[in-house]
Amino acid sequence: MDSHTITITPTTNEAIIKFESNHFLVKNESYEFKNIDDAKPSPLAQQLFYLPFVKTVYITQNFIAIERYDIIEWSDVQDEVKEQIENYLNSDAPLLNIESTQKKVPVTVYAEATPNPSVMKFVANKKLVVNSTEFKSIADTADNTLARQLYNFPFVKEIYADENYVSIQKHDIASWDEVTFEIRSFIKEAIENGAEIGFSKHEAGTVKKEGENIELPKFENLDDVSKKVVEILDEYI
Repeated sequence: MDSHTITITPTTNEAIIKFESNHFLVKNESYEFKNIDDAKPSPLAQQLFYLPFVKTVYITQNFIAIERYDIIEWSDVQDEVKEQIENYLNSDAPLLNIESTQKKVPVTVYAEATPNPSVMKFVANKKLVVNSTEFKSIADTADNTLARQLYNFPFVKEIYADENYVSIQKHDIASWDEVTFEIRSFIKEAIENGAEIGFSKHEAGTVKKEGENIELPKFENLDDVSKKVVEILDEYI
């Protein structure tokens, strides 16, 4: 896997800053740690609590958010913290020492028509990719990924994924009326079982088409920790 690159992102709360990775850190879970003992499931969070200004550590999706005490300003220490997080994520050390369980998570997927009649957009209430990804053919997909599995349907021509949706372009051998329900159910079940879209071997540009709006997860559908992250960070990624 490619190395993690961390980007520092301020939030609406000046005491909290986000350290965003270009890759997923956790999928379908959010973690909040209040002190070093609370952080036992995460060696990285425990390491961060050795910094005297760290008050709370949040781990979710593709970022780590840290709330500081008022003894320092983020401008004085954020670059050092970024380097520490980046070095840890690029080592062989685990981010979380939590037993992996094949746990189903509540997932909704709905189909949305696009201006192109051969393309249907399948929107989920979960973030699916960190970076927009395009698959021109099955040769662009990796083994054991959702993108590879979708190409098992003979009518799938091209796949484009961004944020929380998958757009599928079909061949003319089938109509969307015939296959939409099947594809929507397949994607929903795959996400519930932890399937990932995967990285594309195709390196074409992935600029979103004008007018394509992303439907983000609704606040009331989030788990309690995620809701708290939303309230504190004033955004959900």
